[in-house]
Parts: sequence; C-alpha cells; structure tokens
Amino acid sequence: MAHSKIDDRCQRALNIFSDRSVVLRADKLSLNKEYGLALLLHFARIESSLKILRYWDRMKDGWPPSLLYNANWRPLKDLKARNGPAYASLIGASGKSLRAIRNAVAHEASTSDVDTYRALVPVALWAFEILATQVPSRQALQAKKIRLRNVVIGN
Repeated sequence: MAHSKIDDRCQRALNIFSDRSVVLRADKLSLNKEYGLALLLHFARIESSLKILRYWDRMKDGWPPSLLYNANWRPLKDLKARNGPAYASLIGASGKSLRAIRNAVAHEASTSDVDTYRALVPVALWAFEILATQVPSRQALQAKKIRLRNVVIGN
C-alpha cells in the first residue's frame, strides 16, 4: 500500500490548508506591524491550495515542484472570471500584487505597509474561500492515488 500514499508534500500542504491558526498568526503579526510576514502567511494558504489542486489535476506527474500561474488553468480562470481586479491584486504582474509581495518578503526580506496590507487581506481571504471549495479532501486524494496505481499496474 505504500504506493497509494499521497505525496508527503501534499500532506503538509493539506495541513497548512486546514490550519485555521494561520489567519490568527497573520493577525498577530499585523498587530506588530509585520505586514509583509502577515501577507506571506495569507499567500501560503493560497499557494498550498493551488498546489493541492495542481497535484489533483496531474497526480500521475507527482507533486508540482513549482506553480506556473497560468490564467487559463481552471482554478485561476475561475478566480479571474469572478473578480478580475481581485485576481490582478492576487497574482497580477504588478509589483503590488500579493504574489509579488510574497516574493519580496521571502527572497529579499522586504516588508509591506499597512495600506497595502489592508487592501490585500480581503483579496487573500476571498481567494482562499473560493479555492477551499475546490480542494479535494485527503480521502479523495487517497482514493484517486489508489485508482491511478491500479491503472498503472493493470488492475
């Protein structure tokens, strides 16, 4: 049965996805004026959701090493169709998008200001809420992994 186990990185992403304390930790960081780190936590939830969805879509390829933010991919296309400006604030090309700020915080030890934080948190919560309705359960992921395994070995 070891071959039917979902990827460990997916397990970790599911833990981040389901960890309700992430928002509370982000709120505490914002109270200490660590707006960039708080936004990083919000983006981590979104990125975990997207990686789980990519794994679901392409499970036979294994865990995605990185994400390509292609607006034609179903989850992103859905977000963009629901609210184009919010989508642009989330992962748009602008240096002020949540994704750009996440990259700056993670790779350049940058931070963010309170106005940007206040503008992006509702976008992050909106995106997560929509993505959360699409993320399969641990059990569904396990069942799909078993089905794929059975197809590969010819059962």
